[in-house]
Amino acid sequence: MEVIVAELGAANLDSQTYNPHEWGWVIASSSARSLSEGDPLLCSLLEQCMEMGSKDIAISFKTMVTHMKLAVNIQHIRTMRAQSLQDLYDAEIAPLRIKSSYHTFQHWHTTGTKFAALAGGSTVYFLVLVAGLGLRTSLASMPGDLACHLGNALRHPDPDTMIGCTIIDKIIQVIHMLRSTFPITIDPLFPSTILASHSLPSLIDCANIATSDLFFNSFIFKLVERSHSPWDEQWFISSDVSQQDPSVRIFTEVINTSYDGSQLENSKIPMPQESAVDTVWTEREREVVANVEEVNNVDSLWSKLESFYVGGVKPTDSYIFIPNSLVRRNQLKLRNSDQSLMAYICGSLPNHLRSSLMSDLILSFGDVNILIDKDTNQGTQGDFQAPYMLEKDDVRFNYSQLVPYISSETLKNQALYEAVLAVFTDLFEWIKEHLKENLPAEYEILVEVARELPCNSASPVLPFLSLVFNINVATKGHRDSRDFDLCLVLPIGNFKGGFLAMKEPGLVVELLQGYFIGFQSAWVTHFNTHYQGKCASMVLHTDKEIQHWARNHNGWGDNSMLTTF
Repeated sequence: MEVIVAELGAANLDSQTYNPHEWGWVIASSSARSLSEGDPLLCSLLEQCMEMGSKDIAISFKTMVTHMKLAVNIQHIRTMRAQSLQDLYDAEIAPLRIKSSYHTFQHWHTTGTKFAALAGGSTVYFLVLVAGLGLRTSLASMPGDLACHLGNALRHPDPDTMIGCTIIDKIIQVIHMLRSTFPITIDPLFPSTILASHSLPSLIDCANIATSDLFFNSFIFKLVERSHSPWDEQWFISSDVSQQDPSVRIFTEVINTSYDGSQLENSKIPMPQESAVDTVWTEREREVVANVEEVNNVDSLWSKLESFYVGGVKPTDSYIFIPNSLVRRNQLKLRNSDQSLMAYICGSLPNHLRSSLMSDLILSFGDVNILIDKDTNQGTQGDFQAPYMLEKDDVRFNYSQLVPYISSETLKNQALYEAVLAVFTDLFEWIKEHLKENLPAEYEILVEVARELPCNSASPVLPFLSLVFNINVATKGHRDSRDFDLCLVLPIGNFKGGFLAMKEPGLVVELLQGYFIGFQSAWVTHFNTHYQGKCASMVLHTDKEIQHWARNHNGWGDNSMLTTF
């Protein structure tokens, strides 16, 4: 149920990808937008695609409502006649010339009951979200009475749980918006006398929660009593409340340094390659970092960096600590002596994307215990290894193949992969647009190698190609030698410590949930300090071997067998 709630929560009032307002409009109007500019054929085809997409959402919604009506009607007849489902089928359906099989009839009845439980737990508007997110088949195949449990969770969300918070803060808010914007009534296809006996009107106003509850309680089953606080209109939050205040100016501080990555002291790998010795090396560096003095403001950072590097190299055992307060709501761009990027630190991720990162991660993985509350400084050496590290690559490179391919981790965890993409799509889109605007040169380098993937595929994490989650781990000193150009690290969780230390440039960066850093991970030795609390990180990167594919399709670019790529 956690994964389902996480995916449903992706349709929030601030979403640029999953727009519930547009879905409501589509279902209410059953028409498509018209395009008037551009190439006539291209516009015509795009119009048709948009129209088919709109019809698909509308048909999906109507399919769920029809199955729900069928289940309600069947339940009413069985109650009146005291018949089993098989007896009802034999009496009413079997004699028909055109009929479904009993198996199909039973399946529709079960499916309609599930949709009724979900609509009864919220309102019929819940099915608008299901249709728009393309979750109808997933919800229809939910095992056992999971639909009833979800219906109860919707009616009475527990604010002390992540599922309850997601329902209250996201799902109910969207339903409130749809109720106030798009009136929907359903003719239950029952005689008015039957409806009147249950004190129901001849048409059910789906926006009226009291009437909706009375209807579903009367004809299906009785769910738990509704918790009126989160369902009260006064709890409805307008979509612009959670948006970042447009009056707050976002600054980007650019600092040029004399750091020279080509110097031997900076290019050679400083830590031993044996794991046990690397652990000792990392612990020593952590002790050095623990005693570093932080800079209080950007001017102080400027001043320290101006004289920090001698001949392009930092002094031995020296670091500069950059606290989170320096980049709150802003960006910091540090450049090397050759103007290449040393680090880009961003603190301007909007609150509606930042605030729910931890709950979104936990729910999308379907495991409320995935993040362990721990103190990495109190464990043994083994604690420095990741007890749970899941790699979810969009594209990896296979040296023995001609073309890039989808990683085995993705294929083995397809449901998880799809859930993660659905939940974090708006975050990935924001990062893409942000990097495009603020790091245009670096963005173009990354996106250039990602433009021509097999079968016209598109990476969901552009301009990067790979997505990795590091969970419950403070990484030891290492370089990611296979990374191409920039790597982006975004912490998730509620924790203290866990700073990102960059050995050669001598930077220690405090990153809280939703703050991220981009740096050249293949050329800089980096590690985390110890942390206390629940901590994970999202890492976006690209395998450097993809360059060979982008350049000439690994030497097969002129082969007719690959022209469709």
